[in-house]
Parts: sequence; C-alpha cells; structure tokens
Amino acid sequence: MFKKSFAVKKTLSLKNSERRKFFARLPERISSTLDSKSSITYVKIVTTTDSVLYIYSFDRLPKFFHLEGDVVLFPTLHYVWDNPRAYANILIYAQTLYHLDNGADLMAPGVLTTIGPLATFNKGDPVAISVFEDGNVKGPLYVGLAILSSDEIYGGMNGKAIRPLHCFQDHLWEHGGVVKQPPIVTLADFTKLAEETPDVEVSVEGLSLEEGQNTVLSFSHHVLLDKPVDISELREEMETTLLRCFLAGIKHRLKKDKLPIDVGQFYAECVLSCLPEDKNIDIKKTKYKKFGTFIEEINKDENGILVKVEKKNKGEGSISEINWAHPLIKKFEAVDEIIEDEKDGSATGPPAICDYYAVTAPVLPLLKEVCKVTKGQLLDATTVRSLVTAYVKKEELNLEKTVKLDPLLADITGKNSNEIEWNALFQIVVSKMTKTFVIRYPSGKEVVRKTGQPHIDFKVETRAGNRKVTIINNIAVFGIDPKTFCHEIQIGIASRATITNTAVLCEGPQVSVQGNQVAFVGNLLQTKYGIDKKFIKGLELAPKNKK
Repeated sequence: MFKKSFAVKKTLSLKNSERRKFFARLPERISSTLDSKSSITYVKIVTTTDSVLYIYSFDRLPKFFHLEGDVVLFPTLHYVWDNPRAYANILIYAQTLYHLDNGADLMAPGVLTTIGPLATFNKGDPVAISVFEDGNVKGPLYVGLAILSSDEIYGGMNGKAIRPLHCFQDHLWEHGGVVKQPPIVTLADFTKLAEETPDVEVSVEGLSLEEGQNTVLSFSHHVLLDKPVDISELREEMETTLLRCFLAGIKHRLKKDKLPIDVGQFYAECVLSCLPEDKNIDIKKTKYKKFGTFIEEINKDENGILVKVEKKNKGEGSISEINWAHPLIKKFEAVDEIIEDEKDGSATGPPAICDYYAVTAPVLPLLKEVCKVTKGQLLDATTVRSLVTAYVKKEELNLEKTVKLDPLLADITGKNSNEIEWNALFQIVVSKMTKTFVIRYPSGKEVVRKTGQPHIDFKVETRAGNRKVTIINNIAVFGIDPKTFCHEIQIGIASRATITNTAVLCEGPQVSVQGNQVAFVGNLLQTKYGIDKKFIKGLELAPKNKK
C-alpha cells in the first residue's frame, strides 16, 4: 500500500479533545505504551490507488494509520519494533519474503506453525510478520490485515491468510525521517516475548456489534480490492466543501473590523480554518484552479455579488466589502464546519521553525544506497549525518578519524585525495542539498520555504519634517494578526499604527508606527508572541539609551 509514493493532503496537530478520542480508540494495553505528552499530528494522504488514509505521528514518528471511514488502527513498524509484545507476530521463512516483496499476499501454508510460538488473532486484526532464518528472528518486516483467523490457519485452511499493508523501507517507514534497522533476536527470546504478549483485540468501543463488523469488512473491501475512487465525485465533493467553508468563513470567522483583508489571508485564516477534520481542499483540483476564480464565479450569483474585491498591483487583491444580506450568507447553517477554535491552549503560541535539507540530484545516488529517498524529500541534519555514516560503514570506508573516498564519494566531494575528514564530508554533502525551512503553526498548518530563513524585518525611515517612522515587515509569516498587533502597539505606547496590505519586500500586510519604536515593538514580539530574537532583523535600529 505504501510501496509507491503518496500525496500528503493535510497535516494537523491533534487538539486536546481529539487526543482523548484517539487514545479512547486504543486498547489500554496499547495506549499505556504511548507518551500522552507527545506532540501528536495526523496526516491525510492519498495513495496511487486513490485510497485515502490517515497517519498518526508521535513527535514526528509515524505510529499508527487507518483507512478513511474505518475504526481499525494499524501500527507502523516503528511502533511494533519499540513494542514487540503489543500485537500478534507470526513467522515466515526468508524465501516467503520474496513473494511478499513482489506484492503477493501471504498464503496460509507460508505461516510457520512448527517453529516458535503460535500467535492468536481474529479476522480483520492487525498482524506483524517476522522472518525466521539461521536460528534468529528478524523483524517484524511487515504489518498486515488478517484475512483468516489464527484458528483457521493452524487448522489447515488454505488460501490467503494475511494482506500486507506496510513494510520495511516503504514510504510510510520513511515518512518519519528516522533511519532504523529491524531488530534481530534469537528464537528463544522471540518465544519469551510471545508468551508475554496478551491476546489481541480490536477496540470498537462505542459501536454496536453490527457496526463493528461492517467497519472491519469495509476496511477489508478497500484494502483487498484497492477500489479506485471516482475522480469526478471527489472534485464535486471538494467544490461543495470549498463553498460551504467559504460561507462559514464569512459568517462565523470574518469580523467587519478586519476589512479590508487580503484574499490570500482570508482563504488561510477564514476558509481553511472552517475545514472539517475528515475533508480537504486542494484548490488546483477543482474546476476553479485558483481561489480568485472561485470568488469571480460565486459573485455571478443571481442575487448579486457576495464580496467586493479590489485589485491592487499583482496578486488577487483584497476583500473590501461583504454583502451580509446576501441569501447564501443569511441562509447558511454550519453542519460539520469548524466555526470557532477550541480554547484549550493547544493552538496558541509562536510557530515552530525547523531546518531541513532537500535531497538534490548530486547527493541522491549516495543516499539511495542506504535508504529509499526521493529527490526533493526533506531530511534534517541528524538524518543526513546518519545516512552518510551508514553508507561509509556499509562500504567499509571508515578509517577512524577520516573516510576513504570511493568513486561515489569522490564524485560528490570533488576531491582528488584518497581520504577526507568526517566533518568535511558532512559539510560538503549538506552544502549540495537545498536548505529548507518548515514553518509549523500551532493550528497544524505547515508552510515549506526554500527562499531563505523567515524573519521579521525592522526599518526606520525619515519622512517630511524629520519625522521618524518604524516599518515592520513579514509579521503575517509568523501568524500574527496585523490589526490586533496594531491595537497592542497603540495601547502600549499611545502611538499611531497603520496597515498597508501590499508593500514591496514584505510578505503579507506591512505595519507602520510613528516614531522610532523598534525597542518597544521588538520586546512585544519576543515577550508577547514568543518570537525568537534570531528571527528578528533590525533590533539594532532602536535608539540608544542616553547615559
């Protein structure tokens, strides 16, 4: 299921209420193994067969996944490696692994019943698959769906027994960016672990028996048949979602005092904020292609325009007026749209800005030798170092303090010598990758930037009459609302603050404050909004204190 790359449609952090629901779906023996204080995110993905799935990650490491609309949570290899007693684990020979790697289901005769312990499980349960070879057990290497129960398999029934869903080195394993190898234990240790493993039961709390059965059968239907989704139906559903979130954003999130508002800002803050958790909007996959085109179409309604847009230079302009009396707005009633943010403290605070390196063509051959990476994939510095180290050890190039250059490393480094220092090798590799910054907002929204580190920029200009004006650029990048920001400045220093929606060399609205107010505004950004000093430029422009 994950052997081919998948498209990430949405990444969100779980709010407190959602975290409680998630843990409630797991049996206590599973939930007790998880750190409830971890940062939990879920990623909505679409596979090449148009199956929609959700991946749940703890501190960025994927631990569980499930198909859209189904209740069964399947563990990832990262989870079962750390918790070998949590799920049923069966054994196969290494020769059988070849067939699984080529896409086949595990047949009942391929399950070892004469070696090691016999795991117990029911139809529809998650099952881990490990390999027995030379007296040792390696893995698990696969996680799959039980087509037959353990009683049926051990009773001699033939046919398909396990449908593999996730395997070692597939794209789900890579999604966490953590390079780990499968554990290897002796058969005796494996047997001891299995004897301590409790019977596995799938939690369907809150469902009737009939509902639980239908859910499992539904998952089996999707997984076993990989039934494609009608693209036209998906597009129509997405366009309906777009319209409903647009109306919900106007009616419940857009305040009159926020006008005028940049079209892009309205889309991000008002429309996408109303998006139900089980739906997504990819504007490029609708008939409109652009949000500005959608607004133009919606304004052709027979009852008149809904929003007035003023074009300013390049871009989609800003929304200056709303026709609040329009029937579409007045009659709209929210159903599953999120019309207000949960006030539990989980979506407050500054965004997290993380450094990554994007894989480029020059380093791809090196990294692919030890891990299935693709061009453009983001890796942190620690992962890059681990991959380079893994390659050096794999090729036996380690010379203690230096590394022997084979043809591949020599081509990447451009060195004519036979050796290179470790640190020099790492620095050359990362220098050939694209430095990338990922901004993670408390709401769960992520923005990937390859244009340099984001920063708030101060400028002090002199206007007519020798008046000083403080210019603050790029605050919107850090999730700061310009109007609220101006209000806080006016209260704090009793000085006029204004907003310019479109300005040169500024991402989002620009804020201007009378006088040299760099000291006050800089302190406000650091104390009230939690912006690190390294992301603020121009603090040295503050007036020096007179002695």
